[in-house]
Amino acid sequence: MCGEYIKVHILDVPYHADCEYTYYVPFDFRHSIDRGTMVVVPFGRANRHKGAIVNDINVAHIDENSSLIKPIASVLSSYLKLSSEMLELCIFLKSRTLCTVGEAVKSIIPSAIMTKTRERYFANQVEKSLNPQEKEIYEYVLSNEGATDKKIYDKFQNAELYLSRLIRLGAIKKETYIKEEDKSKYETRATLAV
Repeated sequence: MCGEYIKVHILDVPYHADCEYTYYVPFDFRHSIDRGTMVVVPFGRANRHKGAIVNDINVAHIDENSSLIKPIASVLSSYLKLSSEMLELCIFLKSRTLCTVGEAVKSIIPSAIMTKTRERYFANQVEKSLNPQEKEIYEYVLSNEGATDKKIYDKFQNAELYLSRLIRLGAIKKETYIKEEDKSKYETRATLAV
């Protein structure tokens, strides 16, 4: 069980930005995070969602700027979790080879190279009134039993603005997951039946 704050390494950053970043852990995620867990975090001024690996938990953080620390967005599948030994190896590789922790992680988990984080939205019961644009997006998500961020952004203008309001109202919820691209090659063969 982890405390309120964790330190992570972002997986996809250049070497000069590869350091530990502190994030707040919302209560719902506190039982599913351990050292080596992969998480999705908002990063930079644009708060773009990026994959990260937890390096330290139960971080005692007492700071007057703690209100500026961002919460993690989600916890990724446990099959991508690194053991403590594997994580130590990644940090060792960074110090010896001048690679980033993310590059070291990708060399240990090759499938992580081809993974991308995606967001999917699901409808909740709504009790508050929605404006016409919000209602249209809500009904689209409801009728499709969930919709990806890409589908919503392609179909609706200013979707990001309306989605954030719908989430605040509790009308929809957002889940972040990893989509793995299948790079396998298949060959179809036919044989004679004797």
